[in-house]
Amino acid sequence: MKKFFLSLTFCTAVLLAFPLNSPAEVMTVRAEGQAVKYDEAADVKKLAIEDALQKAAREVFAAVIKGERAAVQPSEYPGLYSSLTDYVLTYKILSEGWLVPEAPPLPKEPALPPGPPGPEAAPVIETYQVKLEASIDMDQMKTALARAIASKGTAGLNAYTLVMLDIPGYDAYRSLMETFSRIPTVKDVSYASFSSSRYVFTVKSTDTQAALVERLGAEAGDDYSVFAADAQTIAIKYFAPLEGVQPQKE
Repeated sequence: MKKFFLSLTFCTAVLLAFPLNSPAEVMTVRAEGQAVKYDEAADVKKLAIEDALQKAAREVFAAVIKGERAAVQPSEYPGLYSSLTDYVLTYKILSEGWLVPEAPPLPKEPALPPGPPGPEAAPVIETYQVKLEASIDMDQMKTALARAIASKGTAGLNAYTLVMLDIPGYDAYRSLMETFSRIPTVKDVSYASFSSSRYVFTVKSTDTQAALVERLGAEAGDDYSVFAADAQTIAIKYFAPLEGVQPQKE
């Protein structure tokens, strides 16, 4: 019984020290939405709610952008802006109803005698209004913003698999990586795998494959052969120079 009590106490302490789920950062805002009744079948209440939720989500997203100090324009991320209501957790309608149009002011002068008929009066525009309070997940908005910015940074780049073979030691490997990082057309190099003197990376570049092979070959030096292994793979292979013989590149 004592052991069970000690185990239970230990588990409770662990759960208190390391909560399973940290609370999400949620922002609650109020917004007003409107929808015009354009035909009898229109669900104006639903449209007014969607309008209000979109306004509330944009207000929260503006706070996220300000907090992250990100320069974001709606035209740059149309997909992100159009899906902001996906981050609405809950909402509560505070008030709703039809807007009553204001009555025209009464004439100050006596009415004129009847004359020829004038133009028909403009049709009354029926507008439904909803005021609500929405709770929005700021954490998920931050994640979506970071992904959008990252994907925009690599948009339009060509991706290649870069394979390094028989590299003679860590110093040679590090020297190659530092050299390649200085190539202006190489925008991103990410590690993929390593096994028995075989390093594999993903490289994103503005170059075509042929142009990148040429650049890498010029930077690698005479001890390396750089060539296109297939349509998306570039290989860099080390050849130990023979004594008294100048190595030849492929």
